[in-house]
Amino acid sequence: MADSPDRFVATTELRDGQPAPEEWDPLTGDVPWISQFLARLPDADRKVAVLTTESGATETQQTTFEQVRSAWLAAEHSAGVISVLAHGDSPRPWFAVDPWAPLPTDSRPPATVRALLIDLAEGVWQIESAGWTPPTRAQFRFSPETGRAAVCWPLGDTGGPSGVERVAAAGYELLTGEAVPDGNLVWPGAGDPPQLWDVLETALTSPSTYANCYEFKRALLFGPTTPLAGPPVAESASPPTEESQSTGAGGGGQLSRRAAVGVLGLGALGLTGLFARGSDTDSSTEQSQDDGLPDASFRFIQHPNTLRVTHAGGDTIDAGNLFVRNPRISGENIYLWSDYPGYDDQTPVSEGDSILIDRKVMSMWFAEVVWQSSDGSREVVLEERKISEEEGFGEG
Repeated sequence: MADSPDRFVATTELRDGQPAPEEWDPLTGDVPWISQFLARLPDADRKVAVLTTESGATETQQTTFEQVRSAWLAAEHSAGVISVLAHGDSPRPWFAVDPWAPLPTDSRPPATVRALLIDLAEGVWQIESAGWTPPTRAQFRFSPETGRAAVCWPLGDTGGPSGVERVAAAGYELLTGEAVPDGNLVWPGAGDPPQLWDVLETALTSPSTYANCYEFKRALLFGPTTPLAGPPVAESASPPTEESQSTGAGGGGQLSRRAAVGVLGLGALGLTGLFARGSDTDSSTEQSQDDGLPDASFRFIQHPNTLRVTHAGGDTIDAGNLFVRNPRISGENIYLWSDYPGYDDQTPVSEGDSILIDRKVMSMWFAEVVWQSSDGSREVVLEERKISEEEGFGEG
């Protein structure tokens, strides 16, 4: 017999335990020994989905759950994987995540589909590179609030198609509004297919073309003819060069786990993930110094391995209050402006000042320039760089 949600929550730091609403689709798919219910975080009105084993779960099932939880926690700040927001061991091991919705079933524009698939490919690659089989279609999730996609960690061996095939099949459905047919694939729409179609067709008809979801993601970013390269073992930013020190640009300064918690104001739980935007995040370039928030613009210059970020006008901001976030590329994704040569926390950043982020790998940049308050309690996205279908692959 399952514990009542309110009685279960009474032994945790969560509150207001209730049965899962009917519209909540199970995050782990159809696993009968997993219990999912609604609760709220202790210091906010934020609804979360709490996952735990049924009280009658076998020892093997309980062990599987704890292994999944450990793997999910290890990937807590990986782009493309839903972030764990809280966890505990009483009355049984449990954890809480955002109750993301299933992927849409209706067709979406190519640019939207491409962005969603990049998120999914990143998440699946994180799971596969950790030695797990890829999640099922039911574990591909969507946030209507942010328009982003992410995956849940799979429970055990899911078998069946590869991660590339699963993500590509989801892309076909999102692009066409139809299930992948048997036999040869033919573009079902009117007129010429979008560029994205070539990548999906290759992944579905010749999935071995892409050795893994990292290579598939690169094809989504750069196009199907991009020369393939093996995935990074542990990507890190390059050290500053002589030239970069003389120009005020440098290699990618990156955020430690401790610094990330301070920068994003995650609070005592510290488990919301590096790329989740909380309710105290503003996304606006129309702020003024009257309320303590800056008003500044930035521009981006994309090259195959690098991104130059330049202050293009508006308020001068201390370098210690600026960072660049790259939310859809493997590895560390936050770059502190003050970590680059020529800057420290107090150095003013004004019009014309720039940094050069060099990843030493081909990258298409979804980037944000973010101001964060000195105490880490608030952040504002000052500028956001997106990629559209019309922009083409590898340009910008």
